[in-house]
Amino acid sequence: MLVEKQSWKKVKEKGHISYDLDSIVSLDHLLGERWSSRVSNVQGDFDYVCEKTARVWLMQRQPLSDFKVIGGRFFPVKYEQLPLLVFTFVRGRGNSRVYKEIYGL
Repeated sequence: MLVEKQSWKKVKEKGHISYDLDSIVSLDHLLGERWSSRVSNVQGDFDYVCEKTARVWLMQRQPLSDFKVIGGRFFPVKYEQLPLLVFTFVRGRGNSRVYKEIYGL
C-alpha cells in the first residue's frame, strides 16, 4: 500500500489509523513540486500548508444497506464501500516577502 511505503508516523485515534507526515516535501513525488503553496493574486499573496500539520487518515465506512424488490418481495442488500483516504492540514497565509523567505526566490 502507498502509505506503508512512506516514512510517516502511524497514529491511532478515534478508532481510525492516521499518519503524521514527517515533511510536506514527502508528497512532492505524488502531488508535484510546491504542491503545498498557491499564489492567489498579482500582489503575491498566497496560501500554504503549515509544516507538521499535514495528516493522512485511512478509514473504512460502514456498508450501505438497501432493499431490492424481487417478485414483489423486499430483500436486504449490503454494498461494501471502498476504503476512504482523508488528507487534512492547517492553511497558512502570506505575501510575496514571506514566499521569497520560504522558497528562497
